[in-house]
Amino acid sequence: MTTRFRAVFFDAANTLVHPHPPVGELYARTARKYGVDVSAADVQAAFRRSWEVLQVKAAGDPVRYGIGEADGRRWWHALVAETFRPLGLPQPFDTFFDELYTLFAHPDVWRVYPEVEEVLRTLKARGLTTGVISNWDVRLGPLLEGLGIRPYLDHVVLSAIVGWEKPHPRIFESALELVGIPASQALHVGDNYQQDVVGAQQVGIYAVWLRRRGTDQADCPVVSSLRDLLPMIDGADQIPESSSCSQG
Repeated sequence: MTTRFRAVFFDAANTLVHPHPPVGELYARTARKYGVDVSAADVQAAFRRSWEVLQVKAAGDPVRYGIGEADGRRWWHALVAETFRPLGLPQPFDTFFDELYTLFAHPDVWRVYPEVEEVLRTLKARGLTTGVISNWDVRLGPLLEGLGIRPYLDHVVLSAIVGWEKPHPRIFESALELVGIPASQALHVGDNYQQDVVGAQQVGIYAVWLRRRGTDQADCPVVSSLRDLLPMIDGADQIPESSSCSQG
């Protein structure tokens, strides 16, 4: 079957994979080994607040994780410290952080969403190029290998390698350059409206918003499962050259 799309790009976190158990539980479980007894709910709430704090501090920076592993470790070290400061810092903190950083590089604490392998296999069977465009550090490539889905992805474009984060146009342009196609022949799907939808649209990529917990009204393509992409791609010749969207 022919389609105008030649490549389909995916966000990674909460699109292809998700942490399991949740971040708060993993952080709390590890912290108890270092003398800090906190609930998973308290850690999860502190993590979210700390994430927002670091986002504000990093506003205007092209990439939070920097380039390479060392910069990524420094960013996560700051985030974990900010998370536990109001709860009590596990000691020795650097040893605690090293264990946590290593833990999240391991596939045992991540899950692939049930439909992902089927969708990637189908896209590959139809001759489409597949790839990931992700704001992630250098641990993602080996993680996707360990989770068994890297063979179905032709390219993995990481902010920590290219030096730009979504929604900056440059990270999307890097992906297009790797595949060697114009933006009009690419589709990108992700769960973050600003990063994945607005970011992709800025360069002319057809953007699809993934909302796994329900598809609220929006004037752009919205799916609750990646399986919903397949009929959309099949009917690509009947959809507009670019998607438009407003967050609802």
